[in-house]
Amino acid sequence: MSHTHSHSTRSRRHANPVNGASGKHAAAVCVLFAFLGLGCKIAVEFIDGEHPTSSASVLTMLAGTLTLAALGMGLYAQNTQRRLWSRRVRRRLLIGMPVAFLTLLTIVANVLFPHTFLRRIALDQDPPPSQRPATSKSEDTALIKPGWYGELQQEGVLLVVTSFPENATESRRFNRRLLQPVSYATLSIINLGGSERAVLNTLEVTLRLDSGQTAQSLAVKPLLSSHESNTALLKRLALPQEIAVGTMIPDIPICQTPEFSWDRVIAVTVALENRTFTIPGRMVSAEEKLALAEKSVKQHRSTSTTNRSAEAWFKNF
Repeated sequence: MSHTHSHSTRSRRHANPVNGASGKHAAAVCVLFAFLGLGCKIAVEFIDGEHPTSSASVLTMLAGTLTLAALGMGLYAQNTQRRLWSRRVRRRLLIGMPVAFLTLLTIVANVLFPHTFLRRIALDQDPPPSQRPATSKSEDTALIKPGWYGELQQEGVLLVVTSFPENATESRRFNRRLLQPVSYATLSIINLGGSERAVLNTLEVTLRLDSGQTAQSLAVKPLLSSHESNTALLKRLALPQEIAVGTMIPDIPICQTPEFSWDRVIAVTVALENRTFTIPGRMVSAEEKLALAEKSVKQHRSTSTTNRSAEAWFKNF
């Protein structure tokens, strides 16, 4: 009996150092990826402030990937703590996990309040105020604007739809790209780590109305093809687009006729390969949109730590 007990003890002692080493390495990687993700996010803010370019979007995607990887490594390290507790692992997790959570929070907030990619491309092309045509309404340059808002997190995918008023900066800058104005909205998609591939095969969406009818959004590419200056944007919107885990497709244009009334819309249906997502939403004020987005950020932050498929993916990273 004592011999068996001694053998079992030696086996555990032999296995524990391996578990402990893997936990320490995972915790160290968690800290490294967390700070790399934070660095990328800070770089995005500097780029947006000085010379807005498409590289900011690439850095945002990289920041999201690094942050999710940091959380995955942190979860793995925390799991090893159950088998062999380590003070060093605990200290590293107390640094890496909060940094990763805060970085992810700012990334999701930017998606909910889009730094419009189209706006960044067209910024240098805007004419001076003296050359802009007179309009019936003054331009709304506020960061958060009233409009239709809807979001859905399902099967590891986060989808956000936001419409903009006719006098919003986003609407007017997009319409300068077209021969005829449209009612403008955007769709953003983030792959949080689902079991199936997230592939966008069409830019058009279906709008479900309160009357029970549906309306198809206008084809985007024919609208943009009217100007040669839209070549870069058309290239970014090339299909199909596979959304890797931890990355996003920002600001897919949703266009409708100028007289279209978004207050009739109760949901937006988006197709990703062989899956269909119906995003509920409604018209909200700027204050309501801010409150909804803050609530959503908290929910996504809590659910992101329990996504088993994402955790399994990062363990094999």
